[in-house]
Amino acid sequence: MEGEGVPNPQFLRLELFTDIYASKILALAAIGPCGAQEMSRKLDIPIAVCYRRIKELEKAGLIRVAQRYLNRRGKRVNLYVTNVQEAKIEFVDGHWRVHLIMKSGSSYMWEDSDVFSLGDREDGYEDDRGDGGEPGGNDLNGRFGGN
Repeated sequence: MEGEGVPNPQFLRLELFTDIYASKILALAAIGPCGAQEMSRKLDIPIAVCYRRIKELEKAGLIRVAQRYLNRRGKRVNLYVTNVQEAKIEFVDGHWRVHLIMKSGSSYMWEDSDVFSLGDREDGYEDDRGDGGEPGGNDLNGRFGGN
């Protein structure tokens, strides 16, 4: 439906790959088109959390809407698929590196500049796991490049 996405460095964060909910959504979307309600049910993710993670993954360019339809009640349903063919995450010499190979064949790599950005988060990311999470997390605001 929509073109294959390109990673958006403004919204890419390490948490999108390490967060249990986001990683489950990415994995299910890799199998084939799936809607938020189905993801929530199959992955045992609260629906509000599922919608938030989908929005974050979509803004980052990691998933996209593959199909849209109206259900029996007239509500629009989006079916999502992943844009990512392969993701590699490394910790090398005190820095996180992420290498993405997209389904389009494009390749992107970035490295963080600050491994631990402690303090108040201004990006709106919420830790919904209930385990306290790391305050500040590991934002990847360093180098980003694609080919």
